[in-house]
Amino acid sequence: MPSENITRTTASVSLADCTRSELIIPHLHARDTAGILGEMSQLLHRHGCVPDALPFYQAAFNHALLSAVTTSTGIAFPHARSTGVRRLQFALGRTRKPVDWGGSRYC
Repeated sequence: MPSENITRTTASVSLADCTRSELIIPHLHARDTAGILGEMSQLLHRHGCVPDALPFYQAAFNHALLSAVTTSTGIAFPHARSTGVRRLQFALGRTRKPVDWGGSRYC
């Protein structure tokens, strides 16, 4: 049975705390996994979220190849860990049409 005297030492964090409007692309130009990851990596780099776009892109691309990053509802959540990243942040991008994400399913 959990103790009723447990106190939380971390503050509540919302998704809004981890992104900002400059990190949202409502209409991605890229039409494939590599292109989308490149576009998003460059965006994160331009806004100071990752120190170098290429290592982040490579980490995200490799992770997308090795792990399932798509949901059954057609959304992809590519992600990566990279040295030099000091805080959790994310960018959001959307395509006008479904994309064959890594050959697995359409997102």
